[in-house]
Amino acid sequence: TNSNAPVAVSGELTFQSVSAGVHGTHSCGVTTGGDAYCWGLNSNGELGDGSSTNSNVPVLVAPAPLTPEQLLDLLIADVQHLIDAGLLDQGGNGLLGILDAGLASIQNDRPSEIPHLHAFINAVEGFITGGLLTAEQGQALIGAAQSIIDQLSG
Repeated sequence: TNSNAPVAVSGELTFQSVSAGVHGTHSCGVTTGGDAYCWGLNSNGELGDGSSTNSNVPVLVAPAPLTPEQLLDLLIADVQHLIDAGLLDQGGNGLLGILDAGLASIQNDRPSEIPHLHAFINAVEGFITGGLLTAEQGQALIGAAQSIIDQLSG
């Protein structure tokens, strides 16, 4: 059933965070146990489960614990979806460049990805202020980046 208002996610899962995808056609969330799930339209692989099958119920995308690299991959995919939808025509590639540099740092075992993530957060805040992103879109990206920083710092 389509809804313009939030509804409870079906199933026995408890989510610590949930964010809507571009145009609100899919959503993803992380459970209190740390598993990542997505649900909704999946014609372009938005759910991240390797298929193009829509799902009205959450499908497991990545079991806990997600590594900083996996979390960063999900964040890169979120930014790419915003670019593909035309919501980040200006500056989106700059955001991807910052995240790609952070991902390369993680993959090469260099602990310098945290400054990249802080730069990403600052850039997203600028996009919110400049009207390129809504507060909701920007805060979802910032929250994801902050989760990675928290995991790397902990």
